[in-house]
Amino acid sequence: MKVLLVSANTERMNILPLPLGLACVGAACRRVGHEVMMLNLMFEEDTKSASPLHN
Repeated sequence: MKVLLVSANTERMNILPLPLGLACVGAACRRVGHEVMMLNLMFEEDTKSASPLHN
């Protein structure tokens, strides 16, 4: 199964929050054989045209 995980956080504070929880979910999905793609919208200026990364 193909899985797309999206981190929709675009808040920019003093300390940038990394989507570590999402990465853990992605790793668990990958371990059981799913194809995982992640989309982190934090640094995207145009979120509608952003494309996911194959990890």
